[in-house]
Amino acid sequence: MTTQAMTTAIMQSREAITSRMTTTKTTTRRSNKMINTVLFNRLFTVELRNGVGIDLEFVDSRPVWTYNSETEEHSTMPFEGVVLMLPFLVITYGRPYKETEL
Repeated sequence: MTTQAMTTAIMQSREAITSRMTTTKTTTRRSNKMINTVLFNRLFTVELRNGVGIDLEFVDSRPVWTYNSETEEHSTMPFEGVVLMLPFLVITYGRPYKETEL
């Protein structure tokens, strides 16, 4: 995957986050259910969940929902990164990307 494609995928997911949440001075987006920010060119999120187990996953193709604010389309994209599930919280760090056929 090229750097340009990775940057485009990150920007699309960042635009989706920005379009539905307010921006604070620290560039962290907050709503009632999650916190999202970009750290070192990767997306860092904290979300609520209804579970009490503890789990650590290293994923390379976990499907996530994305929203493109330019075309107003919803789609799914694979997510590559780390998912940490704690009681009542899901913490993710990684990046969504687009698959391309060669």
